[in-house]
Amino acid sequence: MRVFIPCIVISLAFALAKGDDGLCSAEGPSPDGTCTGAGKEITEKKVHDQVLTYAYEEKPMNESEAEVWARRFYSKLAYTNDYDWSIRHLLDDADDYIVNEPSQAMAKFEAILDKYPQSARAFYSLTRTMEFLNKTDMTDEEKKAIDVKVIHNYKDMLQRKDGDIARTMLGSCIHQGLLYAINKNRTEDKLALLELGFKRKHIFENDRFHELYVEELVISEYFDRAEKALAVALEEFPRNQFFKFMKGILLKYQGQKKEASILLRDVEFAQNEVYGVASDLVSMALELHKRGKAPMADVLYQEASKAHIFLSKYQRPYDTILDLDSKPIWSMDDVQVTAYDEEFTLLKESWETIRGEALEIRKNGSLWISTSGQEWIARGTTLQFPIFTWGKKRSYHCTLVPKTCQIFKTFTASSKFPKGHVRFEVISNKTHLFPHSGPTNARLRGHLGLQVPEGFKMRIAKGNYLPEKEGTITLFEDSYEYEIWNESDDEMIVLSFDMPHPDITYQQSKQAFNSNIRYTFNYL
Repeated sequence: MRVFIPCIVISLAFALAKGDDGLCSAEGPSPDGTCTGAGKEITEKKVHDQVLTYAYEEKPMNESEAEVWARRFYSKLAYTNDYDWSIRHLLDDADDYIVNEPSQAMAKFEAILDKYPQSARAFYSLTRTMEFLNKTDMTDEEKKAIDVKVIHNYKDMLQRKDGDIARTMLGSCIHQGLLYAINKNRTEDKLALLELGFKRKHIFENDRFHELYVEELVISEYFDRAEKALAVALEEFPRNQFFKFMKGILLKYQGQKKEASILLRDVEFAQNEVYGVASDLVSMALELHKRGKAPMADVLYQEASKAHIFLSKYQRPYDTILDLDSKPIWSMDDVQVTAYDEEFTLLKESWETIRGEALEIRKNGSLWISTSGQEWIARGTTLQFPIFTWGKKRSYHCTLVPKTCQIFKTFTASSKFPKGHVRFEVISNKTHLFPHSGPTNARLRGHLGLQVPEGFKMRIAKGNYLPEKEGTITLFEDSYEYEIWNESDDEMIVLSFDMPHPDITYQQSKQAFNSNIRYTFNYL
C-alpha cells in the first residue's frame, strides 16, 4: 500500500529528527553555500506582546553537506549513477539541445562519451536524441541505419550490470526501446528487447513485464519459450489469473483442447482486472490480424467471452451494461428508436446541406484528425472532424459547420451524450480496417451517408453488412466487431453520431467514461 504523507509533516519530522544528515536546517542552503538566515537577527512577536530578540552564529556547510543538498534537489537523480554524478553539468547542458537541436545534442553527447566512455546517461541520451532527428532529408538506407543503431543501443544498455546503469534508466530503456520497435514494425527486435528485459525482471515491482513477454511469445508462436516463461511467471505470481488464461490459450493453440478447457474453466477475473485484461487481449488480437493470424485471434476472443471478459466473441465492450436488447444492426422502424423520428427526419431532409458543409471543410486538410498509426488500421487511413466529443461542443469546429451544429443542438440526446461523438468521418480510398469494436454497449451509432462510393462495405459481427447509402441513416451497435473496406478510388464520407441505447435509464445515459476509456477510445 502506498501511503501519502503531507510535505509539511515530512519537513517537520526532518527538522526535529536527531539522526538527520548533518545539515543545519530543513530549508536548504543559500547561494553562498551557507545555511539560510544565518547571521541575521530574528525578531519574534509573542501573543502577549513581549518581544524576544536573539542571534545565532552562521554554520557554513562542508563539502559532504553541500553534496547531500545537491543530490536531494537534483531533478535527474533517478537517471544519474555515481559515475555520471561528477559530470552532471556536462550532461545537463547537452540535454537542453535534445528536442530543438538534436544534431548539436548528439555532438555534445558523443564528445562526453569520448572522454567518459562509461557514462550510461550520455549513452542513453544519445540514443534518445537519435529518435528526435529530422529524417525528412534522409534516404531510406540512412533511416534504416538509425533504426538499427537505436535498437542496438537499447539492447546494449539492457545487458549492462546493475551498478553500471540507474534502475529508472533501465526501465526506460525497455519502455522506449519497445515503443520504437513497435512503431517501426520491428517484431523480432521487440521480442529481443522483451527477452533481455525478462532477464532483468527484478527491476519490476509487479507482474506487468511478464505479461508483455508472454503475450509476444504467444503471438509469435514461440510456444515452447512461452511455456517456459509462463512456468516462471506462475511460480512468481501463482494467483495471476491472466497467466492461467494464457496457459489455457497456449494449450488450445497446441491442440490440447481437453486440458485447455479444464484450465480455462478455472480462470476467474476480479471485476477490477477486466478492463486491463480486455485491453491486452484486444491488442493481441489486432497484432495477430496484422500478422495474418486471424484464426488465432478468433480463438482468443471466443475463450475471453467464456471467461466473461467480453459479452460474446463478437460483442466486446469494455464498459458493459447487462440485459440490454442487443443486435448488430437496428432498423429505423424498431419501436425503441422511434422516439428520435423527428431528429432523424430533420437529418435526412438536411443531408445535402450537411454534405455541402462537409465537402467545404474537406478542402482544408489541416482541419481533420488523421487516425494513421492506430492499431486497427490495416492499410490506408481515416480522417475525423469532431463537432461534439463526449457530450461537449467543439466551439471552433461548430463555427465552420454551423448548420450541422445547429441541428445537433436540438438533437441533445446525441450532442450531450457523454459516451459518444458527433463528427464527420472520411474513409480514404484503398483503406482496410481490421475487425475492432467500440467501448460500450450503452450506445447506438448512426451513419448519415454523404458520399458512398461503389466498393465500400462494412461488416458487423458475423455476416451482417451495413447498407450505407447517400442521404439515408443506418443504425448499428459499435460494441460489436466491425470491419471496413473501401476498395474504390474515392473517399467515403459519413456523418457519424452516437446516442444512448434505448434500454438504458436516464441516469445511465448521463454517466461518463473514466479517463482511461476516453483516452483509449477517443477515435472510436
